[in-house]
Amino acid sequence: MRWEASGRGVTVTTPRGRYSAGKLLLAAGPWMLDTLTQIGVPVTAERIVMHWFAPSGDAAPFDAARCPLALWEFGPNAAFASFPIEGGEIRMPASDLPRAQGRGFPGHPRLLVSGPGAPGGQGSDQHTYELQTPVTLLGRGTDCDLRLVDPGVSRHHAELRAENGQVVLVDLSSTNGTFVNGQPVRRVALTDGTHVSLGRTTLIFRQDGPDRDDGQGTAYSRTSY
Repeated sequence: MRWEASGRGVTVTTPRGRYSAGKLLLAAGPWMLDTLTQIGVPVTAERIVMHWFAPSGDAAPFDAARCPLALWEFGPNAAFASFPIEGGEIRMPASDLPRAQGRGFPGHPRLLVSGPGAPGGQGSDQHTYELQTPVTLLGRGTDCDLRLVDPGVSRHHAELRAENGQVVLVDLSSTNGTFVNGQPVRRVALTDGTHVSLGRTTLIFRQDGPDRDDGQGTAYSRTSY
């Protein structure tokens, strides 16, 4: 979707057609971060927790990997949006987090991907994926940021989160588990050279050090492991 302003109002273009009006009103929501940033309006989102809910029975259906968002409608035009608790913290939607542009994270963090899940398949060269957003979803699903077409990888397998200057790997209750340097993990901060295994796909985390003269970190060659 895009829009253009003129002396007579605003024209909005969508996949369904073009619409003209005197004014354009934006409804508040997580989409406003992307929408307003495109036109140079600084905006941040802060989620305010209003209520806590606990399942009365089995909590498994409300796991973060199965139920990333729930809506409770308790009256006409009245509803609550709820998000799961993970590790004692609210799992915030990626749209609520600040966006980084380009190589905005220190050390140029990236993944070297090889194996059946790598883009192009197992016979292709090692693929480099640069981390450019606060949350990167890994998995077999078509909605994943880094899609790994590997039968041993869950649809939503794991997330990489930029937290306090570190990149943290979080397993999303995957079927076959997430392994770091051969050990099963649920949540771990990654360091340069860490080997991550999802199914039969290997991801090597690389992050430049602070010892280059230009301040961009150590240059690493893209070699196979």
